[in-house]
Amino acid sequence: MQKVVEPTIIRPWRERIENLSTPREAERAQAELMRYVVLDPACGSGNFLYFAYRELRRIERRLHEREAELRRAAGMPDPPRLNVFFPLQNIRGIELDTFAVALARVTLWMGHRLAVEELGLDERTLPLADLSGLVNGDALRTPWPRADAIIGNPPYHGSQNLRKVLGDERVKWLAEQFGVVQDLVVYWFRRAADQMQDGAHAGFVATNSVSQGRARASSLNYVVEKGGIITDAVSRQKWPGEAVVNVSIVNWVQRPAQRPERFLLDGREVVGISTRLQESLLTIEEYQVLDANLGRSFQGPIPAGSFYLTVEEATALRAFEDADYTDVVRPYLVGDDITEEPVQAPRRFVIDFGFRPLEEAERWPAAMALVRERVKPERDSNRDRGFREQWWRFGRPRGEMRRALAPLRPLHRRQRPGQTLPFRLADTRGLPQQPDQRLRLRMRLCDGHPHRGPAPDLGPLREVHAAGGPTLHPHHLL
Repeated sequence: MQKVVEPTIIRPWRERIENLSTPREAERAQAELMRYVVLDPACGSGNFLYFAYRELRRIERRLHEREAELRRAAGMPDPPRLNVFFPLQNIRGIELDTFAVALARVTLWMGHRLAVEELGLDERTLPLADLSGLVNGDALRTPWPRADAIIGNPPYHGSQNLRKVLGDERVKWLAEQFGVVQDLVVYWFRRAADQMQDGAHAGFVATNSVSQGRARASSLNYVVEKGGIITDAVSRQKWPGEAVVNVSIVNWVQRPAQRPERFLLDGREVVGISTRLQESLLTIEEYQVLDANLGRSFQGPIPAGSFYLTVEEATALRAFEDADYTDVVRPYLVGDDITEEPVQAPRRFVIDFGFRPLEEAERWPAAMALVRERVKPERDSNRDRGFREQWWRFGRPRGEMRRALAPLRPLHRRQRPGQTLPFRLADTRGLPQQPDQRLRLRMRLCDGHPHRGPAPDLGPLREVHAAGGPTLHPHHLL
């Protein structure tokens, strides 16, 4: 929350307050603060809104102190004690869950009381403030109120899961309304960009997919095309909760009167931030796809079901003697295995029948029994006809990738997401998780030592085939 509220609300107000030069400017700032509205369009139980409200009350106090300083410097008497206070009603939210809305209101009422006690204010907290501005509704269908700052942590659902989570009619509506079917969080960026007035600020916590591929084009690129400038971002951070997900934190200002002077990316000052959440003077960086790479780099298979096995389960299956289970019980290498395991060994296995027909897959009865038990019940209710009828196969088995890899042993694997290019020389019998890639690369090879300054002349291009080649480090790629 701090990484959203600080650049979106606290920092702009603090900078403005400290740069005030006359009592008249301070009075105007106070009037604007009384009209300042914060919106969380996915507010849950109100955590972001509570944090924002608490900080705004502290900003209110500092603004009053600053006015007193300016009045004394001008030889004027101190201002009277505060008798008009930042309205709790200026905190707005939208939330689908009815109970969460009720809880958010309680959270803010408690926050009101705590602010009065902390700051020693002569302000009544009873009767309870009207919080009808916290609305129970679908944020993608409900009109958003005018807001000076939009903050929050919108829901995460990948585009491939939307039909399962939302249903066919809702996905059809999203496509008609927004023109794209993307990760769910994408639509909050689009609504915010359409909603925001000139000079308004916004900050969201989102999956790091918003800076990648098609999701970037539909979210951050859309924000920038509407006049947004990303001022502060965290490109990648592990979610602290139970969900195994990496998030990005993006803060921007919409159509500012002047270009911001300061940009912070991953805690360091940079010259600018692109929609890839990388340092750049270009706000949008998109590159032409190279036809020469077609058939050489692939998204890995997507199982779409509980085909996964622990090492112990895989070992037990492979011990059966009624068939050679190594043909279908395969190591399952994911990006975290490459980057976190010292020996880059897979920590899971997977049952993979490839494109075998059901009759042939029955030759491995123990593996088939597990798939029938764990995968088939879920596939039977899947809306995709192919998933239902071919329940023993991966949802996306990637035949084109398998055909390309068939003659190759070994090959280089790398993690797709991330800012570095860690490679692993691997056997094709292991199966990649879908975010990994299989590569044939054209690259220049340097002497293996990091260098500084302009890149040296590294000689002619060499093609490194998956069947072999030197071990590669990230700085070999130009």
